[in-house]
Amino acid sequence: MQPGDLLFYFNLDGDHAVDHVVMYAGSGPYGSSTVIAAAHSGTNVSYEPIFTFGLVGATRP
Repeated sequence: MQPGDLLFYFNLDGDHAVDHVVMYAGSGPYGSSTVIAAAHSGTNVSYEPIFTFGLVGATRP
């Protein structure tokens, strides 16, 4: 992956759809495992460690 790639997650809220997207940061507080994410609409965006549960793919925009 490269910084700026988008990671897509499936079924995190039980709706059987791709329902969450984060951006791979490439480096940050969690080293090369850092993403930029918000928990849901209306929350602050922050650096988070990458998580793999529900991860279905990544793409370069």
